[in-house]
Amino acid sequence: VHMEKESLMYNISRIYRKLQFCLENKMKEYDLDKGLYIYLSHLLLQGEMNQQELAKAVNRDKAPTARAVQRLILMGYIEKIISEEDKRSNKLYITPKAENIKQTLLQTMQSCEDDVLIEFSLEERQTFICLCQKFNK
Repeated sequence: VHMEKESLMYNISRIYRKLQFCLENKMKEYDLDKGLYIYLSHLLLQGEMNQQELAKAVNRDKAPTARAVQRLILMGYIEKIISEEDKRSNKLYITPKAENIKQTLLQTMQSCEDDVLIEFSLEERQTFICLCQKFNK
């Protein structure tokens, strides 16, 4: 059994909380709280997709994704349009409002990552990212 500060769960949780705190504080003026920026940034970077594809891409269940999508629609950041290929399916598109904050959102996400990894050398950052990416395979 690992001591608490040596445990994987403890350390990943601390990193997650630091990133969440940073992002929530910096994105308050856009009302992008608790996790909405994950969905919006993914759509900004990857482009249109349906809700199921978005849920899979951000590794979230359908229900929280549906709630996040609904909030982003109400906030005017995305819109849902019936797919031309399949009338039973809806595609999610970013709006000009979202496009206007794209650079700010992406820079803020990078800034928060930099803040959390401030003690890491460039080589350590690259190694850390590579190790984290192994979890997503």
